[in-house]
Amino acid sequence: MHGQLPISGDVFLENRSCENQKKKKLPSRTQPQKPQKRQRYGPKPAPSLAKKRGRPRDAEPPLSGVPEERRRMQTRLAQRAFRSRQREAVTGLNNRISQLETILDQMSLTVLSFSDQLVQSGVLASYSGLTAHLHDTIKTFHSLASEANPDRETQVSDAPSHSEDLPQSSLPGPIPIPSSNTLPPSSLYRSGSDHPTSDSFPHTLESPGISVIELPEFIERLNLACLYQGNLALCDQSIGLHHLQKPFGFLLSMMNRERLTVYFKARLDSQVSQKPLDGWEEIPFFALGSAGTHYPRVGHSCRGYHEWDMIKDPLPLVSPDIQEQLKGDWFDLQDLEGFLREEDVNLTLCSDEPNQGSPTKTTINIARLMPALISRGVCLGRTPGFQRDDVEKALQYAKVP
Repeated sequence: MHGQLPISGDVFLENRSCENQKKKKLPSRTQPQKPQKRQRYGPKPAPSLAKKRGRPRDAEPPLSGVPEERRRMQTRLAQRAFRSRQREAVTGLNNRISQLETILDQMSLTVLSFSDQLVQSGVLASYSGLTAHLHDTIKTFHSLASEANPDRETQVSDAPSHSEDLPQSSLPGPIPIPSSNTLPPSSLYRSGSDHPTSDSFPHTLESPGISVIELPEFIERLNLACLYQGNLALCDQSIGLHHLQKPFGFLLSMMNRERLTVYFKARLDSQVSQKPLDGWEEIPFFALGSAGTHYPRVGHSCRGYHEWDMIKDPLPLVSPDIQEQLKGDWFDLQDLEGFLREEDVNLTLCSDEPNQGSPTKTTINIARLMPALISRGVCLGRTPGFQRDDVEKALQYAKVP
């Protein structure tokens, strides 16, 4: 039996070893639970993928390209905001410029209106020096206004154009000749060179307050006065388009009111500054009632416009009722100068006192003659036009007793 002890011992040892092996195997049975626990929190490679979305750890190398892309995006946003602010600033400045241009135009009209009232009051008749000073002041103001807005012509119109004259009061239908002794302020402008000769100034006669105006000088003043009054009429929106059909009908058949207004403004600027007017080559001369053929060309007042295209029969361009008002003989500035020279009149700037200097000539007060002519004038494209009958009536009206 003792010999079996080892055997039994061996068996016992075997049994213990078996138990030990079983005990060793028991933990192996629980080992699958530990991976499940790790799976619950996720495998280790997974967190590294999630961290790519955020800022990398210091231990990890920086992700190339991400900061550069962020900087590019910030730069684009900053540039976009800058361009937006720049556009807003430019829009604000453009609006301000338009507002200032409108104010400037209103100031110009106010100054010219004041000069008109000053002339109508008659206080300038006896003060030729004050008249010259007023002329220089208006000329300077007008020149500065033109320099402040040099692109107005190109802003408003891209089409050709124009004509030159026409009075604000030349409305369709019969218009009574004015009864007030008014001289348009534009007649204060001295046309000619910047260094006028003695012929550019009125000659004082024996009677105080009477000044004789040379015929070429009167024609130049009349031309400028027509431009001034035409510009006022076109700018005045209270004057309907139908009222402008008689004085401006020929040109309105070729362009709209805005473009015609631009021409008159440009023409007035050119006349005051004594600079040539560029462009507007397409505007013809409307030879209404044989205008331009009644008297030979004399002096310098009308030189140039006969070189443009001529429309000999412009009446079909206007409505039948306007055609009836435009029948008869018409003078352009050249014809008017010849007619007045033939009449051998004294053109004076005075109160209605008899002319003691030239008793053999008929004395005409241009302060009354000029508005009478302007009120009945018609724009012939490149010159004002006046009906012969209206000229004769205006002379009778402006005659100094």
